[in-house]
Amino acid sequence: LTGPVSANRLHAHISMLFAYGVEADWLPANPAAGLRKRPEHARERVLSPAETKALWLALDGDTPIRLSRGGGASHLITMPEATAATLRDVFKLLLLTGQRLGETSKMKWADVDLDARIWTVPAEDAKNRSAHRVPLSRQALRIVEARNEAAPASARYVLPSSAAGASSVHVWSKRTAKALADAVGFSFTAHDLRRTCASGLGELSISQDVI
Repeated sequence: LTGPVSANRLHAHISMLFAYGVEADWLPANPAAGLRKRPEHARERVLSPAETKALWLALDGDTPIRLSRGGGASHLITMPEATAATLRDVFKLLLLTGQRLGETSKMKWADVDLDARIWTVPAEDAKNRSAHRVPLSRQALRIVEARNEAAPASARYVLPSSAAGASSVHVWSKRTAKALADAVGFSFTAHDLRRTCASGLGELSISQDVI
């Protein structure tokens, strides 16, 4: 592992494993206890207006989504168009709502009130384990309404991995930022879009408490 965050998380898991061994008297000491953590630097990446426009145009078109299976360019999977369209909608909603990738890609119909224009992220899907209500803007609502019109009655997920809607597209969405970044020619992560949304709201004089 070359990234400090990944290395530190791995260190934490290994240390917990060895600590359990020490507590169970399987080991005399925790060999990971003395390892230093690598310095971490919080990302501050916010897309510029030009980058945001370029990304939105790519999302609004038919940009192919080619996801890596590891091993370089020869190991790319071109997603079926229906799945690619769903992934493009995921990233549109990230820009429009400022929510996290995991929360957005797992959005369920049971948690959406189209009449009230509210999406409730349930506690079990929220990173902080606290449910919160997300107002849907006109653009976000149009995306969800279009998906509602096309979804079968049995669909569970708003952003499914297949037309049946029985499972979410989350398993694919985690690798989509890299594919989109390659397509538009600049680097970004899914969480950068959350930060970009928050920054844009601030420029519109929305209070920090609301953001």
